[in-house]
Amino acid sequence: MTMRFRLFAFLIALVVLMISGVVITLLISGSLTDDRGEAEGFVRKELARVSDDLAAQYGDITVQLARLSESLSTSIEAQLRDKEISASELQAHPEVLEEVIEGELDRLLLALDKTGCSGVFMILDATVGPELADAGHSRAGISVRITEPKLSGPEMARRYVRGFPGIAYRNGFSMLSNWDMEFDVEDRAFYRLPLEKYSEIGLPLSRLYYWGFESVISDDGCSMILCCVPLISSGGEALGVCGFEISAVNFISDYSPAASEYRHAFGMLSHLTDNSLDTGHALFSGNQSAFCAVRNNGPLLRADGNGLNVYRQQDGKTFVGLHEEVKLYPADSAFANQRFAVALLIPKSDLDALVLRRNVRLIVICAALLTLGLCVSVFISRRYLNPIMSAFDDIHSDCIDVDAKTNILEIDRLIELIRATKENTAQSFGVHNGRAGEFDALNLSPREKEVAALLLRGMTMRQVSADLGISESTVHGYCRTLYKRLGINSRTELFVRFGVTSSGNTHTAVNPGLKS
Repeated sequence: MTMRFRLFAFLIALVVLMISGVVITLLISGSLTDDRGEAEGFVRKELARVSDDLAAQYGDITVQLARLSESLSTSIEAQLRDKEISASELQAHPEVLEEVIEGELDRLLLALDKTGCSGVFMILDATVGPELADAGHSRAGISVRITEPKLSGPEMARRYVRGFPGIAYRNGFSMLSNWDMEFDVEDRAFYRLPLEKYSEIGLPLSRLYYWGFESVISDDGCSMILCCVPLISSGGEALGVCGFEISAVNFISDYSPAASEYRHAFGMLSHLTDNSLDTGHALFSGNQSAFCAVRNNGPLLRADGNGLNVYRQQDGKTFVGLHEEVKLYPADSAFANQRFAVALLIPKSDLDALVLRRNVRLIVICAALLTLGLCVSVFISRRYLNPIMSAFDDIHSDCIDVDAKTNILEIDRLIELIRATKENTAQSFGVHNGRAGEFDALNLSPREKEVAALLLRGMTMRQVSADLGISESTVHGYCRTLYKRLGINSRTELFVRFGVTSSGNTHTAVNPGLKS
């Protein structure tokens, strides 16, 4: 191996070792193979924020709702006393219903503004048409929604959903296209369950409120969650229910994940079972395209993972994330068996693609560093070895300049040693008294002169090889060239040609012009 290649290989090995050290460090830390640690940090942070905010807001809604129920019940009783009818007789006096309901409108709207919900409603256990066929599941009341729950002032439009049309006209409400005067409460859990639990158990209002993923309009088609509680008179008689609605738009504006590189991350509030999240009855926030693919596509089945859980649907869609149970009911509530959870999920394909992009970027950086290392190694090896190789070429061709310098201490010492050896050899091989012209006419190279001088001094081929630092085969090669130029065939003829006689293992120059 040449010196240049050795140095180049050493530099490349150093570069590869450094890059390998960086890659191994990233592998051990997990930064190269997986970004789940970073994703887990994002999910945990956002999930904690959403869970805490939601528990605080929904807890405040239940407190406001209990106060609203008590206030409405007291006010309705006062109006009925003025009309000299009891609550149980309200069903028999439908003409009083509109006046009673309108009398509570301001109270309902004030409570709506305080909570920041998207709608408020009140349903009384009475109907204006008790003689009609559907009177058994038709109930009078009022429902008002706000189209932009996060706006206030003139931009906040109130939509009239249910109630007497005269109330809407007198208060300047716009009526929705699916408006109806009364509520259809047939098979409506939010109306039936609180009243049933009250009649069965008789708990206080703080233990009777009900949360459900439904709308006060059975065919509304809008995703929302509502909270309702019974209206109870001072005498313990159930007057109906009241409650608030929280729309999907409201939920998105409040609980969307923070902007990040996980563009398809989404949040969800849903019913919780032991190992699954119900997507059919849930509210979503965040990336719409992601949660639209999840909604109504079967439950998300959870499988515990390392850090982040894995959630799968029946069609094979896979998500990673976490969920946390939210306590919407106290432990002694009539509906404590209903469990809710907030989840924050990321499509697994998105996370895998992000990991791949980061790893490819890291591989490209390593390849670029390796390429740069190659270029630097070539440059350094050339820069460092060019003067050395040039000096070696000069030594090999016996063309060393007197002032030749490489500025490399060891190489300059070697050149000085070779120059001094040549001068000594030339002096020992000098020819005088008329034979110098004959010797110079042979046109021998400096190396050939060195070999000839050492041979004439009586050295063997091995000794010449050791003295000059070359192989014996090289010495034999010089001898053949020397003999050919001198026109001789042996070492004895060499001695004769230059007037050297041998005695034992020593040789003496008889030619006075040749120094031994």
